Amino acid sequence: MDREQDNEQNDEVQNVTFQVPLAPTFVYSNASAYALSLMEMRISFGEAMPDHTVQPRTGVTLPIEHCVHLAFSLCHNLLAYDRNFGPPRHPEWGELKNALIRGGFGPPVPRAPQENESGQEWS
Repeated sequence: MDREQDNEQNDEVQNVTFQVPLAPTFVYSNASAYALSLMEMRISFGEAMPDHTVQPRTGVTLPIEHCVHLAFSLCHNLLAYDRNFGPPRHPEWGELKNALIRGGFGPPVPRAPQENESGQEWS
């Protein structure tokens, strides 16, 4: 097999599963900005201040394929949040939630374990 045929076979996206450890530090963000190119998306995270300015905190550059995974993961986790803690306080959440449910979005979202009065966990 020559290099050109080998490269064509390697252009196919493959699904690989692995564990991603949590970062050692986190930053608070309540504001974000997005920039899109043919190959990637850049997301800048910042903190909106009382004087209506935003202090930049950090940013990430993601390949478009990972943006798709991130979008699915965020939606899945928002549905889990809604089920376990109640709806997020955002005016468009109900519409998005209904669209996700109508579309049969993803696998069932597990409920977080709860404790009953005796201290035992239950779901």
